[in-house]
Amino acid sequence: MKNSLFTDITGIFNKLAPAQKMLLGGVAVTSVILMIVLLTMLNEPNYSTLYSHLAPEDASKVIDELNTQKIPYKLEANGETIKVPKDNVYELRLSLAAKGVPNSGVVGYEIFDKSTIGMSEFMQKLNYRRALEGELARTIMQQDAIEAARVHLVFPKKAVFKEDEIEPTASVVIKEKGSRRLKQVNIEAIQNLVAGSVEGMNPNSVTVIDTKGRLLSKERGDDSFAASSSKQYEVKKNVEKYLIEKAQTILDNVLGAGNAIVQVDASLNFSQVEKQMEIYDPEGQVVVSEQTVKNSNVGHNVADSTANVSENVTTNYETGKTIQRVVEESGNITKLSIAAVINHARKEVKEGEEVKVVYEPRSQEEIDKLAAIIRNAVGFYPARGDQLSIESVPFEPQMNEGIELESPSSGEFFDINNMDKLINLIIVV
Repeated sequence: MKNSLFTDITGIFNKLAPAQKMLLGGVAVTSVILMIVLLTMLNEPNYSTLYSHLAPEDASKVIDELNTQKIPYKLEANGETIKVPKDNVYELRLSLAAKGVPNSGVVGYEIFDKSTIGMSEFMQKLNYRRALEGELARTIMQQDAIEAARVHLVFPKKAVFKEDEIEPTASVVIKEKGSRRLKQVNIEAIQNLVAGSVEGMNPNSVTVIDTKGRLLSKERGDDSFAASSSKQYEVKKNVEKYLIEKAQTILDNVLGAGNAIVQVDASLNFSQVEKQMEIYDPEGQVVVSEQTVKNSNVGHNVADSTANVSENVTTNYETGKTIQRVVEESGNITKLSIAAVINHARKEVKEGEEVKVVYEPRSQEEIDKLAAIIRNAVGFYPARGDQLSIESVPFEPQMNEGIELESPSSGEFFDINNMDKLINLIIVV
């Protein structure tokens, strides 16, 4: 049976034209190659990132450890990213962390683990400075928004007289993660952290920049006016944000998200006024003191028995008085300017068997109702000079922009769907 089947296939093959034989041979070879590639990809492990943005010395240590444990790996991003099989990622991170790898090239207090016998005083001071810089850098890098950090400390020589002493200074270079940006409060926290770790250092003596050369910390010097202006701006921004959120939340619930935009400009009075008032009450008189003086004159003759007597009474009154000391808090709202833009109303119009969506301007009655809602939400006060502008305009259709689809890794690319497509391709060929 097998011989006859083989004979039949051979006979059919021999009857084919040379071009058909070449085509059939090419199909067979292509099928074998595709099957080999498919099996290779299926057997390839799913790689995941072990570490990224590694310093060269850290990458070298990690690779040495992977070679020792005979674990396959891949290098990407010019050797700064190391990928290993997904099942080994967490186990490797724990084992490498126990060995102090990676340490991002930062040397901390472990520098004193080595013997310092025979080391000069200069080298001891240098090692202390390096250790303190490294420990501060490690602490700063624990913040979520910071990817890397370096700290440079300057310890001036101690002077004989205290008035001749120079304060120590520091510089911090940070690299932020992706598109994250540190807030001013985070910058000030870094300045206070470094200053609190060095004796005699003032937070204003700590300069913070990023890897792009931008100055993140404020310029040195006690510029109280600039600091006050910055705080006033923050207060103004927070007040406006609070009022916008109140109005925007209501409009989003009424009109639907994305159909209304509200902006508020708040004018605040940061002048601190102190008033002292004295209020007198005429009807509340109180006797403070009273003095009575009597004078009597008696005649010198016996026959003159008449005596001249006079009495003088002096009464002092104190009028009731109230003293009030009033301190008006700063930051009061003096005027609000609100601008709101409302999208046209969405309506479905049936034209024959088709239903089309059209946008029509909102009625004045509806706009007036929305305006009343906004006034009540932000605390609109006409006597204060508050202004409100609301318009109904058509919004541009929003496209699906800014949506990033996660690209599958090398091991996840060949999922079941892709595998089916590849098999179907082989069958077609």
